[in-house]
Amino acid sequence: VHGAEAHSAFPAKGRSAIYDAARVLGGLESLSGELEQQTRDNAFDPPFTTLNTGLIEGGTAKNIIPGECRLTVEWRPIPDQRRPNFVADQIRQLLKDLTNAHPGFSATLDVLREDSPFAPSANSRVADRLSALTGHAPTTIAFGSEANHFASLIATETVVFGAGDMTVAHKTGEHVPVSELRHCANCLQAVVEEICG
Repeated sequence: VHGAEAHSAFPAKGRSAIYDAARVLGGLESLSGELEQQTRDNAFDPPFTTLNTGLIEGGTAKNIIPGECRLTVEWRPIPDQRRPNFVADQIRQLLKDLTNAHPGFSATLDVLREDSPFAPSANSRVADRLSALTGHAPTTIAFGSEANHFASLIATETVVFGAGDMTVAHKTGEHVPVSELRHCANCLQAVVEEICG
């Protein structure tokens, strides 16, 4: 979000990028609610595309009207939402609407990464074997992985498998129990030996 720096004693000489970023944040919150009501896939938890603003950076000092504010946003599309740029297009429209509604407003969207959602492979030999070894039925994941990249390279089957609990990931205290790592390694070894001989 682009503003104009000025001394805070003279607010009319600048434009706060942080205040304008607040307008963007409000729009992103609304968009998040709209995504929740759109395409749904009950195989996932949550069953809709999620949107998150995870970082905000702006300003240089308390007595300077901020000339820039950067928001870092990520979204996780469900497989039925096949067009990976769908959310980016919605954000671009939000920025266009804000530009029209607020003279002087200026913001750009730079998409640094777009991944297509990943649907289960048609072949289930590896998934079935891992299920037999762990006692857990195959299921979906509501977080990002590299599976979609591998699926485009590997013709037979792509699965996401590993140790740990995503509910403790990406926060203070994140951990994977050693016993789960050992069990995971044993399962992978058994599958490799069975399939590759």
